[in-house]
Amino acid sequence: MNKRSNSETLVHLRDPRIIQNVIVCHRVKQSARKYFCAYGFIEVDTPILGDPLDEYTTNHFNTQGRGGLYALPQSPQLYKQLIVMQSLERYFQFPHCFRDEDFDPRRTDQVSEFMQIDFELRTKKAAEVRSTAENLVTAVCAELDIPCKVPFSTIDVVECVSKYGTDKPDLRNDAADYSFLWVVDFPMVEVSVDQKMIPTHHPFALPVLGENEHLPENLAGIRTHSYDLVLNGMEIGGGDLRIHSRELQKEVIRRFNLDEAQFSLLLEALGDEEVHPHGGMAIGLDRLMMQLTKTQSIKDVNFF
Repeated sequence: MNKRSNSETLVHLRDPRIIQNVIVCHRVKQSARKYFCAYGFIEVDTPILGDPLDEYTTNHFNTQGRGGLYALPQSPQLYKQLIVMQSLERYFQFPHCFRDEDFDPRRTDQVSEFMQIDFELRTKKAAEVRSTAENLVTAVCAELDIPCKVPFSTIDVVECVSKYGTDKPDLRNDAADYSFLWVVDFPMVEVSVDQKMIPTHHPFALPVLGENEHLPENLAGIRTHSYDLVLNGMEIGGGDLRIHSRELQKEVIRRFNLDEAQFSLLLEALGDEEVHPHGGMAIGLDRLMMQLTKTQSIKDVNFF
């Protein structure tokens, strides 16, 4: 729940603008579900209660139960990788995700609990994942009578920052209300505020390496097969091809000083000689809704 008072919440629930935004979100989810089902994706719900996994941050929402301490998921990252490696060729869901982070008070697009349009598939090509996302977004926009031209423009992240001063530029012009952009090939590591080397996306992103090439000691120059989707200057989604080698994944976990025991199930699955290369992405449903409804605050695309 948010920090609105009871009276503010009741006013919010009756607001015609908020009601319309929620109805539009319903239509978006229905059109996304229709698209995924038409292309062989299977909807799977993954657990909310689980063990803490340091995927994106070490700050977790924890809850104590009779069975012990549980953590709320930052994302269904490991679940979806395991599903696609072991069970299904294509997966999707609309998961709730939780991040206990310090938010910038100047931003209106951040919230501790949020929803994603999440999908994963067996593939060796990042372009196939991006094409899936483009066709998904096109289907959603068609439902709302919003023009959407594909393929989306693509730019290397280094060129993007050099050219625009940001990795999420707003490239709208007088003729377009919606400008989609792929920003690709992010560095494997970035420097945190406390001067530590941390994953730019997460520790499962596949590094760009030559055949039989090993990770160098200095990871600063290594890129990943990664991609962010930017809409009107807002990052609305991101993903990558995933590491599908147990030895490489163990090495990456070691380099980032993560607890290998947290990822024992993933590492065991990666030991399978026939493990399937795979990739995917998540689109932030709330942020996408902000853009499609031209809403200024992420709190105004939900009732609560």
